Amino acid sequence: MKFRAILYMLILAMITSSAVNAETMKNAPPGATSVDLGGGYQMSFVLDDSFESYDIEIRAPSKTAIGERYSLSVYEAGSSDILIDVWVHIWPWEELYPKNSFDEAKTETSYGYTTQRVPRTIDGSFGKIIYGYYGDEADGADFAYLPGGVVTSDGRDIISNVEVEGRMYKWDSRFADVFESIVDSIHVSGPAI
Repeated sequence: MKFRAILYMLILAMITSSAVNAETMKNAPPGATSVDLGGGYQMSFVLDDSFESYDIEIRAPSKTAIGERYSLSVYEAGSSDILIDVWVHIWPWEELYPKNSFDEAKTETSYGYTTQRVPRTIDGSFGKIIYGYYGDEADGADFAYLPGGVVTSDGRDIISNVEVEGRMYKWDSRFADVFESIVDSIHVSGPAI
């Protein structure tokens, strides 16, 4: 009986989320930008001058039994096409990440789709960028990094309870410039970092 009650509470906690509301910064100019993600978390980055202005949708934080998530989307002002999504995951435990997935370059191809992983220091932390290609044609790109991550004593893993991820869904030079500008300048701060 106790097990069912605990299971019920866990399921309820996992589906309960406060991520219903969103706030949008309209017509943000290119340049240094700072946003309040909620929960004491701040994110700053530089918006490239590829577009005259940007809309930034900041979603309300969501909390579940497996952690907290803070997120935002960047658009060209007045457009519904997302230039980049960024998520900050806060885990209630120290997560182990294989170190080689952050410090070794790797290229894999499956069913005509190629991913190329490139290690990169992001915000002073272990990071990586993953570019996608259909044949010779560039697709989107992802980045991930581990603020405050430390290498385990055996050197095989990175311990972190924070992971920041970003995704660019479409590839053209302007989208890529916005992506690179954010990756080069992103900084996240808050209670767990």
